[in-house]
Amino acid sequence: MEAGILDDETVLEYMQNYRLKIMQMKNTSGGQSRLKWSGQARWNGVTLGGVDAEGNDATNPLTYLFIEAAYRCRTPHHTLHLRVHEGTPRELLRKAVELVSTGIGMPSFNSDKGYMKTLMEKGVPLEKARDYMVMGCVDPTVPEGWGHVYSMMVTSLPFDTFLHNGYSKHLDMQIGPKTGDVCEMKTYEEFRDKMLEHQRYYIEYFAQDMLLRYLTGRKVMQDPFPISLFSDGVEVGKIGKMRDLPYGLGPTLNLGVGTINVGDSMAVIKKLVFEEKKITMEQLLKALDENWEGEENQKIRRMCLEVPKYGNDDDETDAVVADIYNRLVDIGCSIDHYRGGKYCVSGLSITAHDPGGRLTGATPDGRYAGTPLADGSISPEQGYDVNGPTAMLNSAMKMPQGRMNATLHNMKLHPSALKTAEDREKLINLIETYMMEGGNQIQFNVVDQETLIRAQKEPEKYKDLIVRVAGYSTYFVTLSKNVQDEVIGRTSYGAL
Repeated sequence: MEAGILDDETVLEYMQNYRLKIMQMKNTSGGQSRLKWSGQARWNGVTLGGVDAEGNDATNPLTYLFIEAAYRCRTPHHTLHLRVHEGTPRELLRKAVELVSTGIGMPSFNSDKGYMKTLMEKGVPLEKARDYMVMGCVDPTVPEGWGHVYSMMVTSLPFDTFLHNGYSKHLDMQIGPKTGDVCEMKTYEEFRDKMLEHQRYYIEYFAQDMLLRYLTGRKVMQDPFPISLFSDGVEVGKIGKMRDLPYGLGPTLNLGVGTINVGDSMAVIKKLVFEEKKITMEQLLKALDENWEGEENQKIRRMCLEVPKYGNDDDETDAVVADIYNRLVDIGCSIDHYRGGKYCVSGLSITAHDPGGRLTGATPDGRYAGTPLADGSISPEQGYDVNGPTAMLNSAMKMPQGRMNATLHNMKLHPSALKTAEDREKLINLIETYMMEGGNQIQFNVVDQETLIRAQKEPEKYKDLIVRVAGYSTYFVTLSKNVQDEVIGRTSYGAL
């Protein structure tokens, strides 16, 4: 620019062309993977904002240009991640929220306080942690760092087989350990501990699967291109799986899919079965196995629905959900991994809550068999948060977000909530408070339910409608119907 070769408009043209080029990329994958990242997810992201190695705000003119390019060229990819810290300029947050208000679903907002703490606890020096970026959906990494984030484990599936002593109704076979007849368990604590024992069996099995994938990758999938981009990649001449890097940020067990459903279900069982004794475990299991069909089962379902759910700032329920999350993290972080040390735990879903829900029977939170699980990893179940956005965020801040590499939190806003400058300032205040008080990450959908319903019925008229699904945005009409229904069903906040 100083030489007169470039100006802002030229840079913006390059950036918009780059967004279009990313959209030309297409992923090929198996059918189950397509369900897991419905809508052609791409993992190209740009991390903006944050601080430099000395801790000073790193915002610069290019930061604003990346946001402006997305404002002008509203494609779902590449995605933008905005690092938020105490010194983030208010003007940058205004620019970011202005982009959010278009409905493009970006940027996501990521907490420097939370992410840097996580990295430093894994041995990354402060000055290096300050230079982190977001990879994929939500997980952090640093230059000279390595980490492996594999497929999502659907924790509601072990919960389902636990209720049936290791038997899977979906597969019609015994697939899990026999941890006991739940109808004979006398206390909630016994029930909880046996359920977690059941989960451990699957988590350890999952870790072994990751080991086999890792060893296979080392042997037969030696892709030299990624490592060639390292500063010393050509000189060292080894793929990432065959060399040691200074900072190990993985491998990571992803335990976030269905965990909110498990937590809410545990709160129901604790209250109705063990404390108030309003129903027996036999009655509950019968209602679940019959998918809530019949007058008596519907009566039980109504009782289950009346128990407060996560996302409403109910201390009793939130404590149960947080306890389950903490204990699952304890299990994951206790397992030895294949490069020395212990596994890390993360929480994200992409769209795995849809195929995971298809395989999971009815759950005590009131959910029907085969329907989607809660989205993200700390988002409330769709439509269950009824006390407003601040209550929902208060619940989220009680979760052990700081113990996980990352978490994924979706929030849906009605367009009317961001009409005025005053509305947008309220959202900025909400984001800043959440980031400073324990929230790791949050992202927003700004669209009304009526538009989504019309787009589902007449997709040819809404080919350019973009929504935020999980850690990425995509065109609504490219999503599977199940995921479309799930996005439609998320709670929409019309006021902040």
